Amino acid sequence: MKRKALTVTGWLISIAVTAYLLGTANISELIGSFASTDIWYLALATIINIGVLALKGIRWQLLILPQKKTAFWGMFKATTIGYAANNILPARGGDLLKIFLVHKWEGVSKTMLFSVTALDKIFDGLTLLILFAAISLRSQFPKWVKDGTIIFSIALLILITASVIILARSGRLEEKKPSKTVQFFMRLASGLKALTSAKIAGYTFIVSLVTCIAQIVMVWCTQMAFGERLDAIVPALVYIAINLAIMVPAAPSGVGPFEAAAVLAYAWLGIPASIALAIAIAYHAIQLIPTTILGAAFYAISLTAGEKVRITKNALISDDSAASEYKI
Repeated sequence: MKRKALTVTGWLISIAVTAYLLGTANISELIGSFASTDIWYLALATIINIGVLALKGIRWQLLILPQKKTAFWGMFKATTIGYAANNILPARGGDLLKIFLVHKWEGVSKTMLFSVTALDKIFDGLTLLILFAAISLRSQFPKWVKDGTIIFSIALLILITASVIILARSGRLEEKKPSKTVQFFMRLASGLKALTSAKIAGYTFIVSLVTCIAQIVMVWCTQMAFGERLDAIVPALVYIAINLAIMVPAAPSGVGPFEAAAVLAYAWLGIPASIALAIAIAYHAIQLIPTTILGAAFYAISLTAGEKVRITKNALISDDSAASEYKI
């Protein structure tokens, strides 16, 4: 019931925000902006986006490495399918689909993969905060971005604290015949073991940083496609604003809040609303459309190979792998 309420609320927010953006925009200017777009910059941004998906697949390889060495191609496919599903399914259902695909293809614990998903978000969050701190040294941010960053930092701190507590307590739970609760807890902790290796954590941070920079370059390419040669720091500011906005419950892929954040950031910098909205729509589209098509293609191929995945409530609780495989 709560999930349905959240989904409905998200759709209402997306519809309201999108209606407001289109209602306040000069439609003729918006269409004119797209008519004069340099398609080659958008093509470059699209290629970079595929590279971002590959980097995120590599990050999952690193985070799973303490448990198992996985193949890049499988992680890339699962990552792409997951993001494609997030563009269609409510409540980030693509994250669940990714977990089940990796579990099926690699034979690792679903419970452990839930922890890996959380750890993946932690590294994303840390790079975002470092970027915010770096930009703050030479530029100001709108108040709503600062406030959003504070809320984001608190949420990230809670997630990190929970991860540390789980890791710390897991070492005390080893038993010859652990209960189901202890087995579950130990599998959960096993997904966080990348934090105990300075080498893996370091490589993961570097990959996260490169991923962040690549996405900022995508924003820059999109700006250039519309003839906006702005300060080099602008794409980073817009990237931060968008990532804060998509924390708000919305329709799949964050339609509405995503564009609104970009428009607000550009407006704060004095960019006309029609140009800002055109850039926002194009930047979102070069992520949403190619990723969804590629992810759907990968999933269709997996279906022909008989790899259909069903996500059920029971599947969230059960784990096909032996507990001994995940012993700390």
